[in-house]
Amino acid sequence: MKKAFLKEFGMVLLFFLALTLPFYLWDIDIRLQELLWDGGEWRYRDYPLWRFLYDYGPLPAFVSSIGALVLWVLSFFVVSLRTRRREFAFVFLLMIVGPGLFVNAIFKEYWGRPRPREIVQFDGARAYVPPLVLGEFVVSRKYEKMLESEQGAVEWDMLRNLYAFKGRYNSFPNGHASVGFFMIFPYFLYRNR
Repeated sequence: MKKAFLKEFGMVLLFFLALTLPFYLWDIDIRLQELLWDGGEWRYRDYPLWRFLYDYGPLPAFVSSIGALVLWVLSFFVVSLRTRRREFAFVFLLMIVGPGLFVNAIFKEYWGRPRPREIVQFDGARAYVPPLVLGEFVVSRKYEKMLESEQGAVEWDMLRNLYAFKGRYNSFPNGHASVGFFMIFPYFLYRNR
């Protein structure tokens, strides 16, 4: 069982690395986005379908994970749910650890890859950074002032506490995409049935 899982996990990882490699080697994502850029704004930004997907796309994942949490709690009181307790915990923890912790709390906050609207090609100020590459940690004068001591010197020890910058340097691992990937959880629950 463990060997089969590692093999399956390895194959999935290789598959996604193979999909990412062309975007790493060439700026394919920039070329595709140029088709949607119309001199100062994204061409389809305010279309109702895209607005709906942006606003409500993550909803099925949130409902699934909250539902799993509720069912997990109920499994301690309802005998018929006890056999599925691990499945409920898996679904809820998958959301917390995947999109919640890794993507939104760690990578999005501190990875440093600029969003498309922040790069030079689309009227931003930053250089394009390929996938899987850490972006530069930009400390603007505003944040440098925040870290200055009474004597005017920057408190670099405070800078080492990256949590002080939480939310001020969001990057581009996509939170919406991560909850979309979360929705493959039924595969893991039912693949051996």
